[in-house]
Amino acid sequence: MTTASGSPLPESASVVVIGGGIMGTSTAFHLAEAGVRDVLLLERDGLASGSTSKAAGGIRAQFSDPVNIALGARGLTAFEQFHTRPGWAIDLHQVGYLFVITDPADLAAYEESVSLQQQMGIDSRLLTAREASELAPGIVVDDVLAAAFHSRDGYCSPESVVHGYA
Repeated sequence: MTTASGSPLPESASVVVIGGGIMGTSTAFHLAEAGVRDVLLLERDGLASGSTSKAAGGIRAQFSDPVNIALGARGLTAFEQFHTRPGWAIDLHQVGYLFVITDPADLAAYEESVSLQQQMGIDSRLLTAREASELAPGIVVDDVLAAAFHSRDGYCSPESVVHGYA
């Protein structure tokens, strides 16, 4: 076996990471950054050619449990600083995420989630149907009870994230 550049693979490595998508390249990057010298990343096709190539690239901190809220917030910060660490443009668009609530049974859960997010430092908020239509003029809000919104959420290019980590 050879590397993409044609040189032979090393005989051994301290860590072998399988998969050249966001998870694999991020793992390899962070291991190397932590001082692991011989990290080997294996990908059978091209970087970002598997499930990462099918991802929408959404990034958000709006979740309903503390672990995912904390992970989402940490991820948002990492993506906001990606141009300096690792130093790559990822086409980040922080246009917000708008969750539209039409089922009365869902409203209480969203109220609890937004409250928890706010307690954890996420500036999400519940909006009225009218406020939601002002943010997204193309939506019909006749049956909308409320909406949840966080302005720092958004999307980026998953392929760019992979290449930045690689």
